[in-house]
Amino acid sequence: MSVYKRCKGKRISSSHPDYAKARWWIYKRLRGKVIHQSVPEAATRQEAELAERQIIKTAFNHNYDVADKTTTLAVFIEKKYRPYVEQNNVNKGAKDLT
Repeated sequence: MSVYKRCKGKRISSSHPDYAKARWWIYKRLRGKVIHQSVPEAATRQEAELAERQIIKTAFNHNYDVADKTTTLAVFIEKKYRPYVEQNNVNKGAKDLT
């Protein structure tokens, strides 16, 4: 994971005197986009990594348009497909017979 502590604009290690006061930061590249932000709520490295994983998951769901798991095929047909077919097809009678 790419989380680190930063103090006064510089990355610091655990031997730095201001390590306890420094904030956790996230640096990650996702499909050409750079995520570089602080995580002021994180007190430990594990919390910062958890925040990073949540940000990555949110970006993945947005980029790949993850579908809602509660929608079934029958619900999709009745709410989306049937109204579309009724509006855009000339021969509605043949479609309703099937």
